[in-house]
Amino acid sequence: MRCSRATALGVVVAAASLALACAEVNVSARPGLTLSTSRIVVVPFGCGVAGVGEVVADSITERLVEDGVRVIGWMQFAATGAQSGLQIIPGSSREELARVAEAASVDFILAGNVSASMGASGFLYGGIGGGSAQTFINGASAQLIDVRTGEVVVAVSYNPAEFTERPADIGERIAENIIKKTR
Repeated sequence: MRCSRATALGVVVAAASLALACAEVNVSARPGLTLSTSRIVVVPFGCGVAGVGEVVADSITERLVEDGVRVIGWMQFAATGAQSGLQIIPGSSREELARVAEAASVDFILAGNVSASMGASGFLYGGIGGGSAQTFINGASAQLIDVRTGEVVVAVSYNPAEFTERPADIGERIAENIIKKTR
């Protein structure tokens, strides 16, 4: 069966519209939690594609600060760890992070992961012809952890509806959902 270019384009547009309608965000939060007086550190997110986890974390930080949340810079946090004799890097254990968080007077650690892959962008992803390398975000999750108890007080999972969502967009959506649940 053959179809015209207009029909093929219509199918692509319909599929993209369906995808937009299917973004999935799941958020769970401890009832009554507010972040207005809390100090948070956002740890660079884990991701198999270089740079993506850092961009997501930076975007979350920017959005939280914009909303008035007190965020301790990652580099300052790592420096506090070094003063305590701990080398804090993305991927450090929760126990190490908690020890440094206590020394830095941080109330919560926000950590997470991004599932991403590299692929070629072609017609379906906004490119023309052969395409070029592009990062595709498959999903992301974040956990806000109470340093004193180790309890996960907010958990967010996000599955983007679009193939073309940028890491910064993912971070902003995660932050928006954390803000909504902690007001």
